[in-house]
Amino acid sequence: MALKVIAVYLVIVQVVTLMAMLLDKWYAVKGKWRISESILLSLAVMGGGIGLLMGMVLGHHKLSKVRFRVIGALSSTALLLLFIYFAFEGSLIWQ
Repeated sequence: MALKVIAVYLVIVQVVTLMAMLLDKWYAVKGKWRISESILLSLAVMGGGIGLLMGMVLGHHKLSKVRFRVIGALSSTALLLLFIYFAFEGSLIWQ
């Protein structure tokens, strides 16, 4: 049950982060109010690293910002390690 809740949470955070990145790009093009960088980075730290990186690539947004590349990569790596841990939990590899 707990694993299912974590999976749902991570999917929601990925989608919200991706949508925030694309919305911020749209706002930038239209010259409207923007979503702050701290909110976008906070979403990545909360587990939305893959959504952040996807938003950067798909929206061609914040690509030159080193902070976004580093935090997106670190968050995505943490998610990958978490996935590997749960995928092999209980197997002989961890015993």
